[in-house]
Amino acid sequence: MIYLPSHHSPTGYSRDYSPPLSVAFNSIAKHYDAASAKALGKQRLLAIGGEEGGVRIINVDEGLGVHREEKGQWWRAHPNAVFDLKWSGDDACIVSSPFSLLV
Repeated sequence: MIYLPSHHSPTGYSRDYSPPLSVAFNSIAKHYDAASAKALGKQRLLAIGGEEGGVRIINVDEGLGVHREEKGQWWRAHPNAVFDLKWSGDDACIVSSPFSLLV
């Protein structure tokens, strides 16, 4: 399981991480295996949205290693939960939503 660093706890009790609510692979991850993507100079990426509004992007071929919280890029996208994520057609952008997009 992959967790995002926690900003605060909605219950008032401190905790270190929040669970993911949504995930989305980029098109490279959907269409290429690790060796093919590497040969093309592409990255297979996974976006993860958390219950506290955070989004994390990780390279699925690098693994998480011992220091899981340091892998990938992450930011606070919304003041509340991220229920849906969608990559743009060219994988250059990602849209996050505090509501389910259902598309």
